[in-house]
Amino acid sequence: MTENSPQTTNSNKKKEFDYFLTVINNWKLIFTVCLVLAIVSVSVFLIIPKPQQVKTSFAISLPQHISTAYGTYYLKTTNPEHYLAKVERKLFKERVLQSLGLADKKGLKLELGVDRQFLNSNMEVDKFPNKFDLVSSDPDASIEDLVKVNKAALNKLLDESDASIIKDMVHQFKVILGVEISNLKFSIETKKELIADVKNELDLIKGTSESASNNNIKKMADSYLLSNIEDGEKGIIISMLLNEDKGNEYYLTSMLSLEKVSLNRMVNGLSERERLLEKLKKNVENDNFNDMFKKPFSNSILVLSSSQPFDSEGSGSMIKIILIVLFVGFISSVSYVLVREYYA
Repeated sequence: MTENSPQTTNSNKKKEFDYFLTVINNWKLIFTVCLVLAIVSVSVFLIIPKPQQVKTSFAISLPQHISTAYGTYYLKTTNPEHYLAKVERKLFKERVLQSLGLADKKGLKLELGVDRQFLNSNMEVDKFPNKFDLVSSDPDASIEDLVKVNKAALNKLLDESDASIIKDMVHQFKVILGVEISNLKFSIETKKELIADVKNELDLIKGTSESASNNNIKKMADSYLLSNIEDGEKGIIISMLLNEDKGNEYYLTSMLSLEKVSLNRMVNGLSERERLLEKLKKNVENDNFNDMFKKPFSNSILVLSSSQPFDSEGSGSMIKIILIVLFVGFISSVSYVLVREYYA
């Protein structure tokens, strides 16, 4: 058994050596197969029509909040992708084509490319992509039509994104102004009641003796007039009124003046908010937002390159295809030669 082992090993080495010689001896067949497959792949690559493509590159960075005459609006999200996702939706494409009279271009595609090379998953602060490529493609459309589609798509995308943000802004400001108006009306009524009570106390003080006046002040300490004053301040005020001649009258006169000023401020604030709400409703009815808000999305975009044709496949893709075909052809032809020799 031991004596046969070297012979078996030598036999295996000879067989492996014979396979190698078989491949060398049939190099012409292998080379021919690889050459033919490469020529076929290049021909197919060149003959099959590739879709025309047009690309527009742009950058966008959305602010966290927008200040307006109606208040401050905080965006629900500052990630541009949440607004730009509609580009690849069928309904958006149909609206763009319909606006250009190209509704028959059913094969046209709109795609959004996102540049994520500057994003890092280890970042502590969220950083959203801000560079995008809008690509339109169609094997049957002309470059001129695709350029029109790309420009129209970008404009419609900006308009619809602005409209979406502004619509939410209008809704938010209407709600906030409505709440503020209700609160101011309630505060004004409360303030008027306070002023009326101060006037009554002042009239009573002017028409009573000093002792009676002091009794009125003691009652006033627990009354509605001083109910909103802190205990320490209330004690100081009452002490001042009890120890000063005419002090209570001077205090109530000053308090009355201050409350009237506060009331006028509230009334002016109410009038201003009612005016803003009325203007807001009027512009909503007339569908006129240009005079109300700046376009938040359109003002945040920077077009990096205008709509222009490009080849996404190029020579790099052709070389990859040729290399893959050559590899497959080589493996297939070598396998064929070895199998044929083995059974010969």
